[in-house]
Amino acid sequence: MSELSVCYASDNNYAMLAGVSMLSLFENNKHLNDISVYFLSTEISIQNESLLRQIANDYSRKIIFISIKETVENAIKENKLPYLRKHILDEYSRFFIAEFLPKNIGRCLYLDCDTLVTSTLDELNSIDISNFICAAVVDKMSSRYKKWIGLKKENPYFNSGILLINLDSWRKQNVLSSLLLNGKLLRLSRKGWFSDQDIINSVLVDKIKTLNLRYNAIAHIEVFSTFALKFLSSGNFYGKEEINVALQKPAIIHYCTNLLGRPWHSNCKLKSAKIWKHYFQKTKWASFYKIKERKIAMQFKISGCLYKIPLIGVLLSVFYEICLEILKVNLYKLGVIKR
Repeated sequence: MSELSVCYASDNNYAMLAGVSMLSLFENNKHLNDISVYFLSTEISIQNESLLRQIANDYSRKIIFISIKETVENAIKENKLPYLRKHILDEYSRFFIAEFLPKNIGRCLYLDCDTLVTSTLDELNSIDISNFICAAVVDKMSSRYKKWIGLKKENPYFNSGILLINLDSWRKQNVLSSLLLNGKLLRLSRKGWFSDQDIINSVLVDKIKTLNLRYNAIAHIEVFSTFALKFLSSGNFYGKEEINVALQKPAIIHYCTNLLGRPWHSNCKLKSAKIWKHYFQKTKWASFYKIKERKIAMQFKISGCLYKIPLIGVLLSVFYEICLEILKVNLYKLGVIKR
């Protein structure tokens, strides 16, 4: 395919990150005849919208802004969807992609703003997903947590930060209604920690095609050992060879929250941070946006140092994740965290 439809969802806080991601997408896919970016926005400033349009113009690509704030806010209120984190509007926005994109578009690639495209996407764009609702990369998640949100131990848990979506099937099977209903049930039962991602995994069981880890090289693979990742995912994760390929030749890097920080913070320790900074310097934001240090709790600083020691790193990773999962479950049961 020589055409690619891409979708981002962002408020003003993540506009700069979306700009860096979009520039990397265009820079590494100049050979494609057409790349159309659909930007689902919730209050983007005039300045940031102008900078995003300029990037698209520089590469002779199309960018279409679609305001979705009112629609998503109403859906959250009417369906009482779970919400725990900031920027939740952007996270739930992916539910509505099929509704807002033109009906003649049968598939699209959804990218979180904290991603970076580092390769051509021809192979990804040609993957057959006709028998699936979407395709995604498996994330690390414990069997305890999967059972908590209604999955079986053997079910893979997918990261929803990068989705190759079959829009035709999404519309025909009325996936939006199922997602909203499931979200309401999760809230009523006080289950789920990752809101939209948990809902997508719960609703689309056996309807998500597994992608190569290269297409969502989540930051965790730079932090945890292969053993720890396998252990924490009940065996449902990629092997050592696949992880090494994703580390050495990623197609899309996903800088999700992790122990070593994120590239737009000066104290980030990820090795791949320098790749993000390379593309950041190509944007107009580089002339005025100040990369500041992000305060990291002491336990995370210690973990960030100890994880490098093979045996200690594995034990620490396992202990940390188990404690975190237990804490999540008990906080909900005690009502400390409310929905």
